[in-house]
Amino acid sequence: MWGYNRIDARLEKPDESRSVLDRSTRARMNIRQATEADLGRLLDCHVGAPISWANKAAYLKNLEARSYRLEWTWIAEENEHIIARAVWWGIPTGQHPMELDCLYAASTAADPIGVCARLVRLVIDSAPQDSPQPTYQLLLPSEWRCSERVQAAVSWRLKAVANAGLTQTVERLRFEWKPDVSLPVRSSRLTFVEEPNDERWIDVFRRVAVGSLDSATRREESRTGGDVAARNLLATYRSPPGRRDWWRLALNGQGELIGFAMPAKNERGHTVGYLGVLPRHRGQGYANDLLAEITHRLVRDGAKRIVGDADTDNVPMVEAFRRLQYRNFAVRIVAG
Repeated sequence: MWGYNRIDARLEKPDESRSVLDRSTRARMNIRQATEADLGRLLDCHVGAPISWANKAAYLKNLEARSYRLEWTWIAEENEHIIARAVWWGIPTGQHPMELDCLYAASTAADPIGVCARLVRLVIDSAPQDSPQPTYQLLLPSEWRCSERVQAAVSWRLKAVANAGLTQTVERLRFEWKPDVSLPVRSSRLTFVEEPNDERWIDVFRRVAVGSLDSATRREESRTGGDVAARNLLATYRSPPGRRDWWRLALNGQGELIGFAMPAKNERGHTVGYLGVLPRHRGQGYANDLLAEITHRLVRDGAKRIVGDADTDNVPMVEAFRRLQYRNFAVRIVAG
């Protein structure tokens, strides 16, 4: 299964009367990429709802790291006032943005769904066919459905990105490990070895993708094919500040390949990265062994906090996080 947890009530087609701007509004509106001259106005944009967004500190930090860029920030303005903003995130060394981090619409925007859909579609339509499909990432409190205010903020944003083509959503649980709990016991049944050959990794990625419960893996394999998806994955995880020499293949006592563990790091901190078990070895709890190894290697690098996600329907991975005392602190909705 893909792990999709659809939010059907929030993905209905927007009312056409609100999705199409009238001619007088279109005449005044200018949609474009941001420039250095816009920085002050970009930093003045504020999202009041308790959802994730690119606030002033986050925008400047990511801009310095080159994971945000002015040319990856699209704005709609009327009479020199920003009425909508789409902030995209990407790999610092990359050529194209990968994730939409923030959608903002001013209270003066007559049609926030329509104008934000136009901003998002500009990036979706220009994305290279053989690159990972851009997605919208929205981090929410674990109990977000209990707040009407949060639900409303989620609702119009998902309508906007759906109108731009990102119609499938998955809900992921976000976990964190901190040193206030004990380190998990390392595996006694697996040996972790380095593998410098990238082609070997690409082959392993292709094999692990078969029957994967991870929605992102399944989506990219279906969209681009197994080989392209595997090569894109390799390129993504090879980007700094993560380290290639952290990656390990996992072998059992007979030297048979079981899976892999790829700790990672980005400008926001240490992450679980990516782990996988070959289809024939699933159902034996190996996700626990792989996650334990990743946790130890990141702590060795000085991690004071490790973050990782799992689709709500990926029960083995969710259980592995909980078993190793990772705490679920938020939900991430991904639209793609």
